[in-house]
Amino acid sequence: MSVDLKGAALCMKYELQQMKRQGQGGCSIVNISSVSGYRPQPNNIAYVAAKHGVVGMTKVAALENGPENIRVNSVAPGAIDTPMLRGALEQF
Repeated sequence: MSVDLKGAALCMKYELQQMKRQGQGGCSIVNISSVSGYRPQPNNIAYVAAKHGVVGMTKVAALENGPENIRVNSVAPGAIDTPMLRGALEQF
């Protein structure tokens, strides 16, 4: 939760402050969610909750900052073949 949700929230907070301070329109923020933010998998409750939070936070930030021409979106990658994923799959 600290990295996946709180980290994204804090980054976005300071990015928005800087964008507004510079007064530049046409800025973009891209948050990293996950396919788990839309289609949860069992045995992964904290990660799924954090990524759902990123999706919701992104939607609210887009609504609140769109009028100032600041776009806020998220991408939701699926599983990537990494040692961490392989270790998780071995547990099943």
